[in-house]
Amino acid sequence: MQTFFFVKEQGRYVRVDFASILFIEARSNYVQIVTGSRVFMCLVSMRQIEKLLPADSFCRVHRSYIVGISSIQSFDKERIYLDDRMIPIGDRYRSALHRSVTMVRCKNGDSVLMGEEDESFVLMDDED
Repeated sequence: MQTFFFVKEQGRYVRVDFASILFIEARSNYVQIVTGSRVFMCLVSMRQIEKLLPADSFCRVHRSYIVGISSIQSFDKERIYLDDRMIPIGDRYRSALHRSVTMVRCKNGDSVLMGEEDESFVLMDDED
């Protein structure tokens, strides 16, 4: 399977690796593809770009946003936090995010270090 696509920029096609995409934002008839080092504006719909992306690496979290799962630093019920940005989570997309990531909740609310009791955490399989 291909792990990249090309976007046209100033008369030439530039490779964009899926792994480099932090998030994609809808901007009217365009999408803004944000990577760690560049931003591309493309005349394509969110639905079209979503079909190009591998579902196990990206998640639609809002009608205007698709995020790279590996770029998520943390999230709560309303927002996703990337290194220097906050992305809103739409109500109808919240369950998709929960299905796309593995969540572990510690029973006492604290983080668990490797090697501690196996029963000190539980895997989350439903919405919190």
